[in-house]
Amino acid sequence: MAVLDTVDVPIMVVGHDGTLVRINRAATETFGVTASDIGQRLSAIAALADLPDVERLCAQAIGDEAPIRRD
Repeated sequence: MAVLDTVDVPIMVVGHDGTLVRINRAATETFGVTASDIGQRLSAIAALADLPDVERLCAQAIGDEAPIRRD
């Protein structure tokens, strides 16, 4: 985890089941997710409520095995 925290880009690792697996410091600062959110489905995380498509987009990226970038 320490290596991820040195990256200034928000990183959220999502499992195949749509649960939050890992976050870095930048994701905490940018999205407001915390360590207590790990293990929860993205749709159940209050800090991500303003991102209604996040779970669908993550499922698409996992299924396509390709990143999706949104600005």
